[in-house]
Amino acid sequence: MKNSVFKRIFFYTGLLVVALLLLMLVGVRFWLEDYYYARQEDAILSAAEEIQAVYLEDPARVPEALAFYGENLGATMVITTAEGRILFSGTSSNVTMGGMMGGNGRFTRMQGMNGIGEEDWLLYSNSLGDGNLLITRLAYASFERAISVLSWFMLLLTLPLLLIGMFLIFMLSRTISRPLVQLNQVANRMKELDFKARYTGTETDEIGQLGQTLNDLTVRLKDTIGKLQEELKKEKTMESMRKEFVARVSHEIRTPVSVIRGYVEAMEDGLYDDEQEQKVALDVITEESEKITKMTQDLLDLSQLESGNYKLNIKPLDYADLLQDVHKKFLVNKKYDRSLFPIETPNKPVIVMGDGFRLEQVLNNLINNAFAHVEQDGLVRITCYEDKDHIITKIYNKGRKIPEGDLPFLWESFYKGDANSKGNGVGLGLSIAKNILMLHKGSWDVKNLDNGVEFSFVLPKINEE
Repeated sequence: MKNSVFKRIFFYTGLLVVALLLLMLVGVRFWLEDYYYARQEDAILSAAEEIQAVYLEDPARVPEALAFYGENLGATMVITTAEGRILFSGTSSNVTMGGMMGGNGRFTRMQGMNGIGEEDWLLYSNSLGDGNLLITRLAYASFERAISVLSWFMLLLTLPLLLIGMFLIFMLSRTISRPLVQLNQVANRMKELDFKARYTGTETDEIGQLGQTLNDLTVRLKDTIGKLQEELKKEKTMESMRKEFVARVSHEIRTPVSVIRGYVEAMEDGLYDDEQEQKVALDVITEESEKITKMTQDLLDLSQLESGNYKLNIKPLDYADLLQDVHKKFLVNKKYDRSLFPIETPNKPVIVMGDGFRLEQVLNNLINNAFAHVEQDGLVRITCYEDKDHIITKIYNKGRKIPEGDLPFLWESFYKGDANSKGNGVGLGLSIAKNILMLHKGSWDVKNLDNGVEFSFVLPKINEE
């Protein structure tokens, strides 16, 4: 990446480390010496106060104290008179303090002779209160050696510190940037509607939580888009079915209207002089009018049921008795022999909570559908039985099977199925039945059997125990 997170983290943290090391080197170069001298002067002042306290309390311990503090400081410490005569010394060797009395309570720098030659000294003299002086002398050469050693040590330490720092920065940059890069890759694949990508990091911090959120979002987006695609597909199917429905309704209505118009015009022209011919014409007009009325009522029923606002007249009813009544009406209207239209129901009341009018409509639609597709002199059979919580109704007709591809759509609105069917409707009966069963919290099904087709539905029943 041209401007990657890794590069930015590495650059800025590396710049910080380099700046800190440079600041350390500048400090060594310009401030270490002054700092070291100040700390040495503080140490000398502290030692002088301790020796003065010993001098005032126990003069016999003064040589011991001078030797102890002098050895710790690497300095020569003596007590002299105002004229320069040495009273106490912290060293056994001869010490010459000539010309090094200095100012009382001040640090001064002087040059003096040692056993080898001339040398710079840091001198501090302090009055002891009785006219005598405590003189501390420390060679500048010891300061310079210590400062030089420390400076070189810091310089030598810079390179390892820089290498270690850069390595740690590299690891830190990679640790931080790697999950961000993976998150970006997942997001880019989501942008392309590829929802298989997942964040696989194991972090438990904010980045890990973000990764888990992104994974959850991926799943939800995939599910949502899948549902939207299904809805869109279903909507397209429904739109196609509606268009087909409009065409079928137009055709179905046009036919009876044309027939009615033809007979009316013939009667107006006086073509039917015979009373019997007029009666036949009126019977045809009545029959075609009933077709239009039935079609219109089906449309109204379907509109009400699919609106979601239709309220059933629910009450307890004997479903077995309702089924027997519907069967008797069909025996009369269809003039079918009982052997070709048998019924099997429980020999006792079966109570369900339902709307009797609408359940009768379901039975009428399914039985009419069966008669519309039964073969010549074929069998239409109604079977009803119960289990612990449900009442099951099956309506079988002997005849040609339904194409398997049509089975999932038979209950949909406006679907008529096989164009070669003998049915005269526009494909609303089964959809009306489905919606009524749905309001009764029932279920429905259709399947092909060996010699025919079986429609079935299930209703919840009321246990009387």
